[in-house]
Amino acid sequence: SLDIQVPNFPADETKGFHQVPFAPIVFIERTDFKEEPEPGFKRLAWGQPVGLRHTGYVIELQRVVKVRASCSLPTAVPAGARILSLTELSH
Repeated sequence: SLDIQVPNFPADETKGFHQVPFAPIVFIERTDFKEEPEPGFKRLAWGQPVGLRHTGYVIELQRVVKVRASCSLPTAVPAGARILSLTELSH
């Protein structure tokens, strides 16, 4: 990975910069990608490459990999273990 220098305030570069790591795997926000974009969509989509801000790189969609996210509760709880509810975790 390499570090990219990014301005703290893009409209005013006199306010300094910070380093952001840039690695071979790039995660794109859900709102910045559509498999079937509507007219006027200016983000990543099939046949619509986009530039990665501050990097000088342009990326293009080659494939979409979907992974089903899930979670489950254990069927057996070890002796002495305590299962917390979501309300207990939020305090």
